Amino acid sequence: MSPYVLASFFLMPLPTVILCLLGLAAWRWSRLRRGLIGAGLALLVAASVPVVGKVFVRPLVPFGPGPDDAGQARVAAVLVPTGGIFHDDVATWWASDATVYRLARADALRRRLDVPLVISGGVVEPGAPAEAQVIAKQYGLAADPNVILDTTARTTAETAANLKALLKDKAGDTVLVMTSPWHCLRTAAVMQRAGITVTMAVTGDWPWVATGEIFETGMDLVPSILGYHYVNKGISEYAAIAWYLIKGRLRFSDLVGACPAPGRA
Repeated sequence: MSPYVLASFFLMPLPTVILCLLGLAAWRWSRLRRGLIGAGLALLVAASVPVVGKVFVRPLVPFGPGPDDAGQARVAAVLVPTGGIFHDDVATWWASDATVYRLARADALRRRLDVPLVISGGVVEPGAPAEAQVIAKQYGLAADPNVILDTTARTTAETAANLKALLKDKAGDTVLVMTSPWHCLRTAAVMQRAGITVTMAVTGDWPWVATGEIFETGMDLVPSILGYHYVNKGISEYAAIAWYLIKGRLRFSDLVGACPAPGRA
């Protein structure tokens, strides 16, 4: 069997797989079995269609051109929340693709704006180094006097708390936050909750976010792994937002207007 076929299976949205498994578990009850398996398969097919995935993640992203240069704002710093690390066969730690994409764009922006760069990411698994240290070393920024490493934040909420303390003398200024599209809403809402004025900018992982066009070509209607990619990112992020609401780290009101629409950035 092709490894790509196996990859497709593991990329399937877990809730749809669970529905199918519950249907198999209810084998003795034919109507329930058919209903669960039918619903699971229908959702599985729908989730594979890219345009469906785009609609699903639409509330998470800052739809339309982003204010990457924050031209009208007084920017105090550019913030990069890290997005994971991994180690190779010789136990060398490397930043994840998401972290690399964020750091590359953020570094270019902070040099253009001539402001400090804050990289936030602590230790998220036993035995691992702080994520901020890994990406700073990887990019040769560890000794840069204009780069500030927050090596204690393990969550987006902790990043906001540490940033507020770090910039307490610049409370009236804006922080330009560079993150992945799917991470935008929660990040902006948490910053807003902490009383930090932010301008959100996102990486180019999903080009349609910048163009504002959910439906781009006919391929958006063709089932593919890309559809699962969008849906899985959405499920993960919606679950994280729900957890933040349950824990009291966010209120529903914090989510309203957190990610700017076109013309409001």
